[in-house]
Amino acid sequence: MLKLHTKISGQERARVVVYNEHDEVLLVRGLIGPNWSLPGGGIEKGELPVDAVARELLEETGLKLAVVDLELVAVLRKPLIPVNYVAHIFVGFTKKTHLPKIPHNPREIIELAWFDPEHLPHDTSPLVHAALESLSKNRVI
Repeated sequence: MLKLHTKISGQERARVVVYNEHDEVLLVRGLIGPNWSLPGGGIEKGELPVDAVARELLEETGLKLAVVDLELVAVLRKPLIPVNYVAHIFVGFTKKTHLPKIPHNPREIIELAWFDPEHLPHDTSPLVHAALESLSKNRVI
């Protein structure tokens, strides 16, 4: 249903690569899809992408990062990502201990975890790989 809504509405999305002090990246596993992905979601009408990603990060994980602490690193679209939407990719930093031990929003997110970017789970979303690659190149695509 979400894929159909996104395709019809053309709603853009905002995602955030959150690093901790050990250079691990935060991934979430949601109820909608089986893959590990980046926190984030849809950008509401009239909402700035940075505001959307800060809101979604808080809703999904309980982490509160100020918009001034989030940096846009890429804007991804097909063919670089295999999805039917534009993804604004941000980067932010927090301490590992700031992440709640249990999912903050169990109606949407079933699992949260930190991963070494060089050793991601086999069921990681292609968007994560594209975002990390663009972040390493530090360019807008």
